[in-house]
Amino acid sequence: MGDITDNIGTNPGDQAKTTVDKLFVARQPILDLEQKLFGYELLYRNSFENVFGATDETSATLAVIREAFLVLGTTLTGNNRVFINFDIDLLKKKVALILRPETTIIEIKENVPGDTISAGLCRELKQAGYTIALDDFDPANENARALVDLADLIKVDFRRASGAQRGEIINSYKTKKIAFVAEKVETLDEFFEAQRLGYLYFQGYFFGKPQIVSTRNILANKTNCLRVMSQINQPDMDFRGLEEIIRRDTYLTFTLLSYMNSAFFGLRGRVSSIMQALSLLGEREVRRWACLVLMAFIGADSPSEVTKTSLIRGRFCELLAGKMGLAAKGPELFMTGIFSMLDVLIGRPLHELLDMINVSKDIRIGLTTGDNPHGKVLQLVFAYEKALWEEVERWGRRLGLEKAGIASDYEKSVQWADEVFGLGSVGNETATPQSA
Repeated sequence: MGDITDNIGTNPGDQAKTTVDKLFVARQPILDLEQKLFGYELLYRNSFENVFGATDETSATLAVIREAFLVLGTTLTGNNRVFINFDIDLLKKKVALILRPETTIIEIKENVPGDTISAGLCRELKQAGYTIALDDFDPANENARALVDLADLIKVDFRRASGAQRGEIINSYKTKKIAFVAEKVETLDEFFEAQRLGYLYFQGYFFGKPQIVSTRNILANKTNCLRVMSQINQPDMDFRGLEEIIRRDTYLTFTLLSYMNSAFFGLRGRVSSIMQALSLLGEREVRRWACLVLMAFIGADSPSEVTKTSLIRGRFCELLAGKMGLAAKGPELFMTGIFSMLDVLIGRPLHELLDMINVSKDIRIGLTTGDNPHGKVLQLVFAYEKALWEEVERWGRRLGLEKAGIASDYEKSVQWADEVFGLGSVGNETATPQSA
């Protein structure tokens, strides 16, 4: 292993450092049957050649991998499993051996040749304790078929595979100890279809789609949360009115006071009443932190990734606003990102919920037509989380944002969201993936 780390080095040079600063890396969750986190895939530019142009120097490429996956990857994924794409060149360089086998899933790209060299490299990784996944599996691809016996996971792209192929792939390999991942699952109907066919893991933003409940009634505890949201969105916040709403709900009171007394707030004395907490924090921080607590409370019966994603969006929007000369609008941009998944958390159409919580005109436009700075920032955030890099760059240019700043703000947003709720420990289990 020493020769690999020597190749990567501790002083990769100015070219590699500059490139790392411009590298876009996003994480996309992979959930299990219960919509709990199984791991994250790190999504980055399609190839390192896209970063370096014509100069594909081995040392610089390895430096990018070191920064992007060992340093940045740890920030983005914590101790959770991480899927990382490998082509034949990276397999031959044995870069994977510097990554933790307990949490690293080597995702073999579809263009890796199915020859004895590739098979030998995959076998070596399996013997070292790594999990092997075949990416974008196509049964018509001879290379992919040749590596099936070495795979622990097979990923099927639901955008490419037809309805018939989605089931045929599982039926063809159901006698092998392989678990199947449905990739690019964008709707709840596709999620349910994949479940029915026998897929065990699911990747895509299906969990970010609202499932509208049949009744217009909303549970009482969520109604109280919406009342609080309405109060914190008033131009002139009424602390007495806000206190009266919160004190009616025992759990909500306990949750707010627990958060306000946590080390995260850094208050010197203990907060013993709702009014004391409101007075100490002031309007700006009350709006911010009450919103955080309420979103976590509302999302308690939803997949955890919904709440995490909404927090990342809120913080990302806020940070980007600061770079656009809109720092004064930061709290509104924060709420725009947070509220972008409110319909998913509560199960009612977004326009109804926005009426109930009485948001500002700018937040409403940003979340509906998108025809204002709030909406444009939100579109950039959506593009980034789906790794639509051309759209990210296009929105970045329109908003006057530098590439490096966008990437840095995303990383900070993920880290911040995980810290707020202590989510870094979620999904620490490192057992071998379930097989069908």
